[in-house]
Amino acid sequence: MSIQKLVASHGDIDDQFILSLGAAVYFFSRAEWASICCCHAMDGEYANSTGGDKKPYAFNVAQKLISLTEKLGKSEERNALLAAAKDFMTLATDERNALLHSYPATIDGTHELHNAKDNKSYNADALEDYAQRAAECSNTLTRLFNTFLKA
Repeated sequence: MSIQKLVASHGDIDDQFILSLGAAVYFFSRAEWASICCCHAMDGEYANSTGGDKKPYAFNVAQKLISLTEKLGKSEERNALLAAAKDFMTLATDERNALLHSYPATIDGTHELHNAKDNKSYNADALEDYAQRAAECSNTLTRLFNTFLKA
């Protein structure tokens, strides 16, 4: 069954909500992978040291990226990388878990994901905002990986 048919079979789900949710997850994954690549560029053993009990959970990756970046010599590129690392930490810790561990709800006819523990709700607009911030973070990390860290 195609994704379009799957969504349509649930009749009341807004396509934009589903698209926004997919974009949020996808662009966060890109930002996380870009963070891992940056860590590996600064510490050649990083990718190899994440096996076994040391899984590269988003928080651990963000923490390592900040730590490694702070050790670099001061420069505009280092400052940009540190800002992106901190943006990734915010994406990973302040919202990722609340988003991915939420439940579907319909509030006043609007589809949302709600997390009672963190008291956060995500409608299509909130998901789009998260996706945009994750995409910007990913783009910055990828650009700095390909220029600054590979130089």
